[in-house]
Order: sequence, then C-alpha cells, then structure tokens
Amino acid sequence: MDNAFEIQRIYISQAFQGMGLGKKLFEFALQEARDLGCDWVWLGVWERNFKAQIFYDKYGFEKFAEHNFPVGDGKVDCDWLLKLKL
Repeated sequence: MDNAFEIQRIYISQAFQGMGLGKKLFEFALQEARDLGCDWVWLGVWERNFKAQIFYDKYGFEKFAEHNFPVGDGKVDCDWLLKLKL
C-alpha cells in the first residue's frame, strides 16, 4: 500500500468512554490522512477485540492481512490488519 497513513493507537480512559471521544479522535486522524494527501489508512486490531472490529467496520475498513505477535510464556496473539481507501 503506497501513500498510506497508519493509525497506531487510540485509547480512551474507561471513565470517559461512551462520550463519543474515540469517534472524534478517530475522525480527526482520518481527516489528517486526507489533509496529507494519503490514499489509504491502515491499522491493526486484535482478532478478539470485537467491539473495535465493529467500530472499524462502520467506517468501511477491510481486513487485508494478519500479524502474529508474542505475548509471553510462548503464547502468540494475532492482529488483523485493516485498510480503508480514502
């Protein structure tokens, strides 16, 4: 993916969840990507983070790959890599 913008992390403290702040931050990041002239936005989401997957799906993100990563004690988790054409 050429000319892409990666969103690495957006965290909202539990005390402030449900107020639309995550959506505002996310939309700000998408607008930054547009303003920079990017063609794509991509991000990783843990395969078991269903709430986040639903959130990204509403924006039209599509899964394009998986990334396995060690989490300790020989265990491995998997992130789904998602992309959105701007």
